[in-house]
Amino acid sequence: MGKYLAAVATLILLGLGAWWLIFVPAQSGQPADTATTTDTATSALPVSQWQWLFVAAGTEASTGAPKTRVTLRNGDTSYLVGTYTGSCMDMRTSSWKLHEDEAELAGAVCWFAGGGNEIGVFSEDGVAAVKVGELDEGDAEHAPFRGDFKTLFTIDFGFIRNLATTTPAIAFDDARWLSGKAGEDAAIAAGICTEDTRADCLPNDFYILDQYKKTEIIPLAPNAIVYMLTWHAEAQGVKRETIPLRTFTTFINDPQQHWNQLPYNVTIQDGKIIMIEEVYVP
Repeated sequence: MGKYLAAVATLILLGLGAWWLIFVPAQSGQPADTATTTDTATSALPVSQWQWLFVAAGTEASTGAPKTRVTLRNGDTSYLVGTYTGSCMDMRTSSWKLHEDEAELAGAVCWFAGGGNEIGVFSEDGVAAVKVGELDEGDAEHAPFRGDFKTLFTIDFGFIRNLATTTPAIAFDDARWLSGKAGEDAAIAAGICTEDTRADCLPNDFYILDQYKKTEIIPLAPNAIVYMLTWHAEAQGVKRETIPLRTFTTFINDPQQHWNQLPYNVTIQDGKIIMIEEVYVP
């Protein structure tokens, strides 16, 4: 799903503070108990959009190796990524380095007896791809190894234009959430801002670029979860709540309603959407 700057775009001013934020509710399980967790957000490291939670998960019966349950957290929302052999740490606290040439935004290393796994968040043309790869320190006859990355799931941002009911799938209009200089440049290219107004044109420092307004059909998993934030906004304010998929389908397909004009994050696993969440626009 390509994302490129162009002269036609949709401008939405958002009161948030990162170059792009993905609001990801818990995919499975709950955020780890901080009483038994190493939480990288509480360290002296620079604040990152992505944080890791590590919880001891016993040992392997055959080797006695420790096991660690890893949760990826973005803001107030969490993903249970999996359980891995070894002790785990944020890459920023280890000798391993993020591979910025591969657009790796965050990483964790789980290590035991000279080998382990790297779990990374990679930006792939604006989509956040969460992957796991193999690590080995090597020996006298073998070079160190890092590779064999496999995608666990991806998180994308855009608009849901309609939802098919016969074969459950959504028509997804891919968009890009830009901030800082990238947002200013896109707004100038679209004719919304000028070089003279660059500093003041985006007071909330966010610009949503929807260049082509073309949709891609993506299948829905049978157990896909829908989270809304403004479903009962008039009565209850902004509040995350789940709604039945059939209810969401009815309203997203109603041209008299505004729901298909709002942005959403979609989480895709094994080629199917497993989660939809409304992105709040103040």
